[in-house]
Amino acid sequence: MRMTIVPEERLIAVDGDFLRFDYEVPAGVHAIQVYDDQAEIEYKDGRLNKIVKGEELQDLIAQYLPLHAAERDRVNSTIPPTACHDLVAGEWVLSLDRLKAARIAQIAQAMDAELAAGVEVDVPAGKIRMDGRHEDVLKLQHGIELAQALGETEIDIVDYYNEVHTGISIADALEIARQQAENCRALWAKKNVLRQQIVAAADEAAVTAVTW
Repeated sequence: MRMTIVPEERLIAVDGDFLRFDYEVPAGVHAIQVYDDQAEIEYKDGRLNKIVKGEELQDLIAQYLPLHAAERDRVNSTIPPTACHDLVAGEWVLSLDRLKAARIAQIAQAMDAELAAGVEVDVPAGKIRMDGRHEDVLKLQHGIELAQALGETEIDIVDYYNEVHTGISIADALEIARQQAENCRALWAKKNVLRQQIVAAADEAAVTAVTW
């Protein structure tokens, strides 16, 4: 064990765990360094440093180590177990509403990640992996509308991997957009179902059981 005690800085550190709080040391002590088999007491009043071992070392450890442990317990008691806990009458109590909100946010993030991963569409021109977000569907639909307005029968499209596919028929492009839209709608529907399950959940177990 390594312990550092610096009273002027209100510091006691044990094995790298630094805490600052009020405690007392004998007059004139600047710092105490505790090593595995000895301790060194440093003074600020001109006295030479003192090396302590054996029983005196154990007494020193027994005096200050419990102070650090008690302060660590106090600090830990002020840290909520999760962001969904509230301090009520000195105890941490799970807020079901906050847990539900957090779970709903996680479900939304999972849906967004799946949409961002794209969707494979299957058309006569072949299987193509396309961007899967709602805005991606709208962009393709807009491109199709422009091509139709210009009397064109084919369109170039860019897939999920940023590769350009040339000469895609308007019919195939419309089918690609349809499959993109179907994927979006299915994922949104899944999210809404899971959201309803979370809202209706009666306890923590029921909320955490809802996963993407």
